[in-house]
Amino acid sequence: MLGGQVADEHHMAQPPQEQPTDPIDVPYARPVASDDVAAQSPPSDNELIQLWWRLPDWFFRAVGVGFFVIYGGWRVSRYDAQMPIVQWLPLPGLAFKLPVPAPTILVDVTYLLIVAGFCLRIQPLRRVSDVKMIVVSMTGAFLPFLPIVIGGWLEYFVGGAPADQWKSFLGFAEARVSQPKVAIGVLLNAVALLIEIWGYAYLVRSVSIVPEARELKVTGPYRLVRHPIYLGQIIAQIAVWLLLARWHPIWLLFVGAFATFQLIRGRWEDRVLEAAFGEPYRVWKKRTFWFV
Repeated sequence: MLGGQVADEHHMAQPPQEQPTDPIDVPYARPVASDDVAAQSPPSDNELIQLWWRLPDWFFRAVGVGFFVIYGGWRVSRYDAQMPIVQWLPLPGLAFKLPVPAPTILVDVTYLLIVAGFCLRIQPLRRVSDVKMIVVSMTGAFLPFLPIVIGGWLEYFVGGAPADQWKSFLGFAEARVSQPKVAIGVLLNAVALLIEIWGYAYLVRSVSIVPEARELKVTGPYRLVRHPIYLGQIIAQIAVWLLLARWHPIWLLFVGAFATFQLIRGRWEDRVLEAAFGEPYRVWKKRTFWFV
């Protein structure tokens, strides 16, 4: 998420006729027909889990697509003919400017990939059955939208001084773009968004917010990092709230909370994937990086 932000980074494919010697060379898992998934019984009496398991997969697809289409449409409505595809970043102490992809374009590409993922994703091996996983995953996925939601609510329903004060509190200012801190922030944000796009491009049919095993992704960024999307999201949040926004301890707490949620989600996904894929997952884990 993204940054916001998607949890499951893996889904299912038909295993080859002969077991290869290197288990990292191919994704492992048997395909799961939708009837098989629907026939599974929720392993909990919790009402939320009961409801979660009763909801069909098309419901999650519709909600995911609807959210990102609405939000993406709001973003696109702010485009104009002068919207740059590349922004030229002045680097302190240097005579030339560095071309950097416009962050608006990069963010919107991630949303398009998420929408594609929700439209095309295949069934998980098993639905999540832990309330804590659902709540934490949802919170971590949508936490980056909180400042935007607060600002939009103040602007459209309150207005006046409170809305202006919130904008001032955020403190984004184009006039500061030549400062070293802002130059680093812009570069970090661009790199982070490109990492996210790379991850989503390989993940696309396995998109999910909660930890669910679909396919063990071992190519592209997944050859290096177990959770590249989370890595990109954490870097992006650091760049935006600690370098580009006006400094305030609240943003430090905000970024820390977001990073904590993503690390927890990554750890849960690792457990789910190991249970689903066994030894191929353990071999892949040894070859890749993650924080915990």
